Amino acid sequence: MATAATGSNPELTQEARQGLGKAALIVALLAVVLMVVFFFSLRQNIATINNQVKGVTGAEEAVQTMQGKVDAMESQVADLDEQVQSLNQAMDKVEGLPEETKRIVYESMMDDMAQKADMLGQQLDGAAQEKLAEVNKILEELKKDL
Repeated sequence: MATAATGSNPELTQEARQGLGKAALIVALLAVVLMVVFFFSLRQNIATINNQVKGVTGAEEAVQTMQGKVDAMESQVADLDEQVQSLNQAMDKVEGLPEETKRIVYESMMDDMAQKADMLGQQLDGAAQEKLAEVNKILEELKKDL
């Protein structure tokens, strides 16, 4: 029956075909318009993402630059630490220097006294020589105690 209906009214079929053709043409045009809109929208999104990636790349470069500066500063701090340790060692030596200097001066003075006592002992007689020998013993003991 459907074939009989379509076969009996060929103009309706032709009109239906023309109507469907127009509808298909409109749908195709709408699809093209939508594709153009989607294309430009995606293009804009890609451009935005590209700018953001460039910003991230710039930030990464800035971070690397800062890391290089931090590394250089750490190296300088390490050098300063070594210099401070060297200064501390030098200060330790300087702090001990007055005691060492005093000891050397005192030893020199005692050696000088011992030499003078020996010279006097050679020129004096028995009792004086014994007393000067005792003085020399005392001076030697003092020298050992320093």
